[in-house]
Amino acid sequence: MEFRILGPVGLWSENSEILLNGTKQRTMLAALLLADERVLPDYQLGEALWGKEPPGTYQAQIYTYASRLRQHLEGHAEIIRKGSGYMMRILSARFDYSDFNTLSQAGHAALWARKYAQAADSLRAALSLWRGPTLTGVTDHLGEIEGPSIEEAQMETLESRISADLALGRHDQLTSELVGLVRTYPLRERLRAQLMAALCASDRQAEAFAVFHEGRRQLEEELGVDPGAALRHTYQAILTGRIDETWHESFVRTPVHSTVGADVAGIDSLSVPFPSVPSVDPAELTGRGSRLFERAVRLDTAVEPHGPLLTAIRPRQP
Repeated sequence: MEFRILGPVGLWSENSEILLNGTKQRTMLAALLLADERVLPDYQLGEALWGKEPPGTYQAQIYTYASRLRQHLEGHAEIIRKGSGYMMRILSARFDYSDFNTLSQAGHAALWARKYAQAADSLRAALSLWRGPTLTGVTDHLGEIEGPSIEEAQMETLESRISADLALGRHDQLTSELVGLVRTYPLRERLRAQLMAALCASDRQAEAFAVFHEGRRQLEEELGVDPGAALRHTYQAILTGRIDETWHESFVRTPVHSTVGADVAGIDSLSVPFPSVPSVDPAELTGRGSRLFERAVRLDTAVEPHGPLLTAIRPRQP
């Protein structure tokens, strides 16, 4: 038996789908699965099923949905009433999101250990479990609660798979994929940085710079922010001809969520050996970060093994 939420929510037995009766039953199944053997109180289930204002009979209806789901489990899992809530325990069944997390974690560990072929295989296998938009067929309420974190996990796994493929020199196959991804997710900076790296590896540096400047413009216009660490360091690496093994290792270790001026640990190999210069008060840079590259500002970075990134800035000489 297999439980699926990475696409249409469903229950499968021996390669045949067990038809569930309606959106509410699929929603309750998905909510219990995502609780990961924690007890979900009735009020939380009620919110997932009906929103903030469930009907007065919501507890009786939840009891009915639980009873109907139990009829399909055939001993492969169990739904247990505990106090004023329910929990689900998976016994011999499979759960696609659990399998995804196992494969994804193995892939990320291999990527960190520089085992790029192994990482690419594990991450690709994790992504293959997707069968369409996640949580299809559940209520909008549950989708809004659980959907974003699951979709983010998918995107981070995709970005890591692309990192592994880039490290393996597969930039020719990746370029068209990344062009489509950047078009779909224009504000996702790691994808844009990966496209820049793939273009540079294909001797298309001018296009890589154009991708950077377009991303910087969109970030400024839509969010009012400057490029984060992934984009800035990739731009700098292309300028100095250092899209190489060092960049690949450092890119993997660059925090996913980063902003200009944030402390960043573990990316010392991205530093460019410019001479050290006096530091500038970060307050003086407000609103100017997006123009630093065009003004020939150079970043001199040095970092302790586990310490913060230290940045010094040299303005253009008059």
